[in-house]
Order: sequence, then structure tokens, then C-alpha cells
Amino acid sequence: MKFNFLNSKRPRAQTTNLAGGDAFVETPKLELASLLLTSTLGDQAYRSGGTTAGRIKQLVSELSDKKFAAKAALYARKEAGLRSVTHLVASELAHSVKGQAWTAKFYDRVVHRPDDALEILACYLAAHGRPIPNSLKRGLSAALARFDEYQLAKYRRTRAEITPVDA
Repeated sequence: MKFNFLNSKRPRAQTTNLAGGDAFVETPKLELASLLLTSTLGDQAYRSGGTTAGRIKQLVSELSDKKFAAKAALYARKEAGLRSVTHLVASELAHSVKGQAWTAKFYDRVVHRPDDALEILACYLAAHGRPIPNSLKRGLSAALARFDEYQLAKYRRTRAEITPVDA
């Protein structure tokens, strides 16, 4: 592979980035994976946290392979330790995927701490309201059943809107 191209042979950029430089258009899967692994949903130099969250929601809803989004969220949670983006993806998958056998297992696996289940539930209710999908109920229930009394008490969050008792 050659890296030292003459200007005439160098691939041309397809678009410009937010800073005004040449850039290439990413595939939706690559863009979702990139956002999941590099975002904390906080404000960044060229975009706000709300813009990032909106783009993640849009990518999840437009992506035809919902399992890819679920696997990317699991990777971001388990390997990269990111929380907020995985909560957002989980709530969006609960809204857009109905009747699939793998979804309840996904919600069970994406919960690493008891408060993850509460955040996913709060994110879903804030964005989509009721009713809560049965797969989300089953997955979060299985996840909360894994934790012992101490872990549940540690993440009790009495001043939060949704508590472990609600979940």
C-alpha cells in the first residue's frame, strides 16, 4: 500500500467537517460506533451534548441492523466503561425493536450496576413515556435479580425520580 501520493492520485474528500476541513462521509454503522466510543453526551468543541444525543437517536432509528447497535452498546459499556450513551441506545432500541427474542437478554447484559437499570428506565420514560415494552421489563428485571442486597442498597438513590422500588 502506498501512502505518498501525488496530488492528482490522492482520494478527494466527500464533504467538509465542522471545522471546515476536508472529510469523508462515514457509514451509519461506523458513525454510530464512533459516537458511542468517543462521547459522554457532554458538550464538545464543535457540538453540544443534545446534538450528539439527537444524532445517536437518529442513527439507531435509521439503522436496519438493530443487533449491531446493541452489540456496539454492549462493547461501549463493558470494554470502554461508557454509561450514558449505552443508556440512550438501550432506551432507543426498546422503542424501535418490538418482538425480537434477543432484546430482553440485551437489556440484562447492558446493566453493569443497579443504577444502570434505573437510568435506562428513566431515559425511556423521558423520551417515550408509557407503556414500557415487555422485553425491557423482563431484561431489567433479570438484571436487578443478579444483584445482592448490599449492591441494591448502595445504589438506592432515594432522591431520584425513579428508585429501585419503582423498577
